[in-house]
Amino acid sequence: MITRGLAILLVSVSIAVAFDWYSLTEQNYAAIQSGLAQLNDAAKGMNTSMVENQKICQDAINGLIVHINRSLIALQRVYPEAANLSTDQLPSTMFYTWYVESVADQFRQASTNNVMMPAQRVVRTILDAMNDLYSNPSRSCAERYATQLIQPRISVGRLKDCLTTNIPFFRGLTETTELLLRYTEKAADANIAQVQLCTPDSRSCIAEFFEDLPRILGNIISNMGSLYGFPNAFGQPASERNQECVSLITLDIQEAIQDMKANVTSCSGN
Repeated sequence: MITRGLAILLVSVSIAVAFDWYSLTEQNYAAIQSGLAQLNDAAKGMNTSMVENQKICQDAINGLIVHINRSLIALQRVYPEAANLSTDQLPSTMFYTWYVESVADQFRQASTNNVMMPAQRVVRTILDAMNDLYSNPSRSCAERYATQLIQPRISVGRLKDCLTTNIPFFRGLTETTELLLRYTEKAADANIAQVQLCTPDSRSCIAEFFEDLPRILGNIISNMGSLYGFPNAFGQPASERNQECVSLITLDIQEAIQDMKANVTSCSGN
């Protein structure tokens, strides 16, 4: 009876131990899922900000032509010479709106490469660590430190900060673009206002003004090519910042895992 009771006790202990590891595995998977959810939420937040700021930029670019068109219509009310003037004679801004969209798409891809893909490797590192603990011959030592694997420091969700830090820079890019376009509008207004330099009776002065105006406005719009430098000025440092962010957090997580493994090894040797 004693032998039978001891056997039952050993079976019960074995089941309890197995249940503990199963429970810990569940907690580890849950922690990983929670971390990935945080990362996905950050990615959605970043994308929402990108879409919002992209629209603001594109609306501002399209608004320049609307603004100039209103000014030309105002001229037509006063000067018969302006009858044939329209924004159709000016360079199109469609290429710039496409360019903003292209830059946004490139940054999304860079964020995938620099943050989301490395996140998968972090998850693999955590799962491998869990497997190493479960397979460790010194079960009691592994059990003592295994719960450290689900500490906040070892969470793939920490990589969310690598995405959310981009959001203020998107707004900065938008504000810079808006500033340039406001300046472009003022430049257009200043040139259109020069018609007032001509006295109403000076046919040659007025004729010269309207002959030169399409070229001058076209040059002003063409100067929007300066926009090409702005996304790179914001995007390149952002990509490098994301890479450094992921590298630092990954190293920190790996160090925490290595410390935990070292504790298990030290425990096993005692």
